[in-house]
Amino acid sequence: MIVWNNGGGTQSTAILALIVQGELPVPDVAIISDTGREKSATWRYIDRVHRPALAALGLELTVARAEDLARYGLELEKGRRVLIPSYGTLNGRVGKGRAFCSGLWKREVIVKKLRSMGHKKYEQWLGISIDEADRAVPAKPRAWAQTRYPLISLGMSRDDCQSLIYKMGWPAAPKSSCYMCPNIGTNEWRRMQKDDPADFEKAVAMDAEMIAKHGLYLHRSLVPLSHLDLQAQLPLWGDDEVSCSTSGGCWT
Repeated sequence: MIVWNNGGGTQSTAILALIVQGELPVPDVAIISDTGREKSATWRYIDRVHRPALAALGLELTVARAEDLARYGLELEKGRRVLIPSYGTLNGRVGKGRAFCSGLWKREVIVKKLRSMGHKKYEQWLGISIDEADRAVPAKPRAWAQTRYPLISLGMSRDDCQSLIYKMGWPAAPKSSCYMCPNIGTNEWRRMQKDDPADFEKAVAMDAEMIAKHGLYLHRSLVPLSHLDLQAQLPLWGDDEVSCSTSGGCWT
């Protein structure tokens, strides 16, 4: 059986388009992890585009949410580790921590949900394009899951995915991530502050808590989000977004 891990972003929407076009088979299960921290823009897009398209295929989007998700806040192991890959200084240099959030909030949640549904062996699709191919690390051999990357197999880049979405007549997909993800760049922080102020304020609160407890920041400038000038003109080289592929990656 085929399980499609839907992240709700550009690559996942391209996979949806390929399924609708018949270029990919209809999966047996379409599943998304509800981290409890996903940006509101992603859920709006899923409701507007993904759910209707899936319903037309006779498929429902399964939402996996851990019952004990609330106990995973900022920290793991009694505060000794911050879960998200936040920024700080080490020996006078700015550095970035490891990410523990993806495994706890996505991978483990989805595996547990699939097992509760009785699915013990499956082929699993992940939405990673060729320009992020280094995220498609060889999975550890597992008897129950075989990982496949349909976009890489088809040689599709993120630009190809965006073009396909446009050809489908669908609106552009927002970049999916948690609202406090340290990989977010200034452009997205600015959009969030304007369009989803509730998300932005939750990120500001988490940023302040991390700074107070650990001296760690969500923005790589090491400036608190509450003090960051999001209206300043960006430098010539563009946004300061950090690719998931260069930071350990987020599991779709």
